[in-house]
Amino acid sequence: MKTIKLLPPEVISRIAAGEVIERPAYAVKELIDNSLDAGADNLTIYLENNGLKKIIVHDNGHGMSKDDLLESFKIHTTSKVHEVDDLSNINSLGFRGEALASMAAMSELVIQSRDESSLVGTEVKLKNGVVNSINPLGMPVGTTVIINNLFQTIPARKKFLKSARTELGHIIDIVISAAVGNPKIGFSLYHNQRKILILNKSKERLERISLLFPVSKMSNMIQVSHKDQFIEIRGLISPPTESLSTSNKEIIYINERQITDTQLQKTIKLAYGSLLPFHRYPYFIIFIKLPFEFVDVNIHPRKEQVGIANKENLIEELTQVVQQALQKYTITSDVHLLFSPKDKTTNSVMGLLLQENVDTWMVRDSEQNALKGDPLQIDKTFILLPVKKGFYLVDQHAAHERILYEQFSKAFLLEQSKVEQFILSAPVELDLPFVEMQKLTDSRDFLKRFGFTFSTNKTRLFLTAVPLIFRDRNYVDLILELLTRTDDVLVAKEKSFRTDIQTHKTLAYLSCRQAIMAGDMLSNSEMKRLLEQLNKTSNNTTCPHGRPTRVYVSQMDLYRVFKRK
Repeated sequence: MKTIKLLPPEVISRIAAGEVIERPAYAVKELIDNSLDAGADNLTIYLENNGLKKIIVHDNGHGMSKDDLLESFKIHTTSKVHEVDDLSNINSLGFRGEALASMAAMSELVIQSRDESSLVGTEVKLKNGVVNSINPLGMPVGTTVIINNLFQTIPARKKFLKSARTELGHIIDIVISAAVGNPKIGFSLYHNQRKILILNKSKERLERISLLFPVSKMSNMIQVSHKDQFIEIRGLISPPTESLSTSNKEIIYINERQITDTQLQKTIKLAYGSLLPFHRYPYFIIFIKLPFEFVDVNIHPRKEQVGIANKENLIEELTQVVQQALQKYTITSDVHLLFSPKDKTTNSVMGLLLQENVDTWMVRDSEQNALKGDPLQIDKTFILLPVKKGFYLVDQHAAHERILYEQFSKAFLLEQSKVEQFILSAPVELDLPFVEMQKLTDSRDFLKRFGFTFSTNKTRLFLTAVPLIFRDRNYVDLILELLTRTDDVLVAKEKSFRTDIQTHKTLAYLSCRQAIMAGDMLSNSEMKRLLEQLNKTSNNTTCPHGRPTRVYVSQMDLYRVFKRK
């Protein structure tokens, strides 16, 4: 019996649609790319219900004739590629010919367009990929695409979507990404009839970059610039004295297209050499221009990654450009700023106050109930403790993190004790990028439970108080990293404050910020206290992020390794 069959066209189209359009943001991205390729210099985007109910993208590009419009939504139709040789010289943002067909297969799609040669435009209405009507329409030159009820034919796709706020955030990220890459284009974004973003056309890219980085950080960033016959590299990188705990502010554009390329990101970090701690990341935005024939934009369904010919040359040039910029910076900067010792949490105000405020154990507290035996610190990161018939290897940071997390949880969650606050002598203005400011606005009530309070003055937001244990920290960096590390789960849901995931992530982050770090030297008595307290702590086999706190190596394990038995 024959079991392998050719799938019906409607099934094939919906499978393809699910690969290209996995969430509303990807539909918006494809439409923006089409509008930019059509020569538009003004785009307006309207959303309803985070794009699931309605997406409208209107542009003033060159539009389409009726004949072209009737071909545009068919699978693998495009105006950007005509023959095989064209694939090696793609100078457009989108060309695969799948986007409109995918949208048509999973929604109620309306396309309205008019080119300069036509007296009137044409409107085509489709449902689930089938044309319902074709009518003339009075309209200016340009194109409007309306997507109603996205994923109506594949409702299972909705199960994979995140929260409404997260999905809207992805769309905002897409619009900002396109806007930064194309500063001469005007962008407007509305959601549920509320203005989200209005960006007028500008010749200067800095105004757009400020959507991604705080102005205060941009003022300290180092300019990079290089141009030769084939490669142009321009952008901004963070100074060696500033870094982040994550790599999510490492932004790269190639030929006006934001791309994801971990190899290029690592290249830039490696260029910092010893100026940057290994567990910290620079922040940067780099614009690279290459000949179109050097770039293959056809390797990823959503064009988020690209292939680069002679990539080794680009890596070499990028390394040199970053290193030269850093060398110029170090010559004109204070040496003590570049090589200042990192913040020792154990010597901070946190160490002095936690015992009386949260009763949290610190490694450098007075010695009590010291363990017998002599632990050994390895590479200022691990502690080796001999025991009967074996030994333990303990990760000092993970162990301290678990201890702090359990005590924070007890104080903040179980006892619901009042959090001691430090009132700032003068409110600190929070100069945050657009997306992070949106998250903070939604998270203020949640953060208030941890001791952060805020005030507003018109469109400006100020921090007025912090938990007492963080009074000696950089408040803006603390808030920024807190928003980044906890991501969209930070926005409180209607759940128990004791058990919800955003509370767990916030407590885990605060514990991580205060724990001793890899690289911190500990005395013999401090190591013993750490091991003592770890033994007294519940759930002590892993840190709050799931990494092991300790590993036991038995005598039998050693015999097996050395093949003695």
